[in-house]
Amino acid sequence: MPLSGGLAPCLRPTPRLESKKQKERQTSKRIVIVFSVVVLLGASATVAFYLLSLGGGQGAPPLPPGCKRPASGFLIVGSITGFNDSKAHGAPAKPWPIITVHQGQNVTVVVCNTDVQPHGFQIAHYFANSAETLVPGQALRVSFIAYQTGSYTIYCEIPCTVHFLMQDGLLNVIA
Repeated sequence: MPLSGGLAPCLRPTPRLESKKQKERQTSKRIVIVFSVVVLLGASATVAFYLLSLGGGQGAPPLPPGCKRPASGFLIVGSITGFNDSKAHGAPAKPWPIITVHQGQNVTVVVCNTDVQPHGFQIAHYFANSAETLVPGQALRVSFIAYQTGSYTIYCEIPCTVHFLMQDGLLNVIA
């Protein structure tokens, strides 16, 4: 049937739909890009941690005021290498530092933070319910009576870049 007026019918172009394979390729590309970004960020964090763990090259950072071993007591220094350089002593596979005292002994520990991030100090059984937090450059003195024999973990409860190095110290209380 001819159209009146001699006009041809107007056909609209149908929108081109992406094929299923094209969508899958785009999704795959996005996944690869996201994965690459995550890998690069992880590698950057690993390199930064490694460089920080090397230290400044000029020796250990200065100790905060009040950071000295008390008479008949103990000194624990938290730094980029853990508690009392636990990294060099085999932490986390080997416990460090190790404090040995006698049952009934009055124990005094000065804890210092020479790192640029906060650290914590706890001793299972003795300071398990009261976490001590040390900001960078702070020194803290704690005292208690070692009333029960056994081995108790010395640890940091604040997650940080060297947290794994500060989980396995020991307080040994002997009879």
